[in-house]
Amino acid sequence: MKISNINKTTLNVVVALYFSSFANANLAPTEFPTFSPTLEETGFPTFSPVGGLTSSPEHTYVPTDPDVTGDPHFRTWSGESYDFHGVCDLVLLKNAQFDEGLGMDIHIRSKRMYAMFSYVHSASVRIGDDTLEVRGGKEDGLWMNGEQVVDINNDKEAVVLSNKFPVVIEKLSEKSKEVRINLGGAEAIVIRTWNKMVRVSISHATNENFGTSLGMMGAFSTGAKLGRDGITNIEDFNIFGQEWQVLPTEANLFHEIGDAVQSPAQCEIPSSSQMRRRLSEASVTVEEAKIACDGVAPADLDLCMFDIMASNDKNLAGAY
Repeated sequence: MKISNINKTTLNVVVALYFSSFANANLAPTEFPTFSPTLEETGFPTFSPVGGLTSSPEHTYVPTDPDVTGDPHFRTWSGESYDFHGVCDLVLLKNAQFDEGLGMDIHIRSKRMYAMFSYVHSASVRIGDDTLEVRGGKEDGLWMNGEQVVDINNDKEAVVLSNKFPVVIEKLSEKSKEVRINLGGAEAIVIRTWNKMVRVSISHATNENFGTSLGMMGAFSTGAKLGRDGITNIEDFNIFGQEWQVLPTEANLFHEIGDAVQSPAQCEIPSSSQMRRRLSEASVTVEEAKIACDGVAPADLDLCMFDIMASNDKNLAGAY
């Protein structure tokens, strides 16, 4: 991402693009500049997917590594990025056919941050009959089938899911750790914590293991944001998020419910007016955000900068 010439007008464009993801935004035409193709002439990057489907018949679909991070930002198998600030339990991935029918579910629990944003508070992965839950921050810990386990750093034998998939736990710093579920070869589910925030990504996924998966990461085969029926394409991010709220008929993969929003109550979504008000109070400048996000992967740079400016917290760069 080229940001050397970024200015207030460009920042307004970033904000406009960000809020275009909210179905309830209803922004008046004068509130933000209108995005147009001429932005490409300014050198500011367009928000196009990385990888995914192409129009050329000689190219084949190659899924990118999907993830969820930040406040939170979701990236699908096709590389499309979108935001869903709903506070609730969500199905990040559902794949009944994983490992010849052993089955896999990945659920995340989001909680409120700064009154109108949210973050991933915890993540749980079920493979077969085993479930591993990860939290960061003051509640830091791992739970196996509802029971807290000893967090043994750098121990490949600390946890094994379904007697087949070893879990590697590595302490990265005083504020961060990585939990890697190895699925064979380079294929892995990676859960990384930074303070209280949790990031979940899938590395080097194969069609054999993830070909039939759906959820907030989209459909593996196309990256499309499909509903639970596996057919309906849902472009509205808020509707898509509500579609994949964990249902009462689905297993609760977390060791406790606490104050988490549970279905049939819908995910709590902040209004666009609340979010605009928060942005208007930003005190961190573009240049300060740029410096704070130095070293962040190019694909995450714009997200990192926005999170810092929206929260007025430069330390959030550590989540990337």
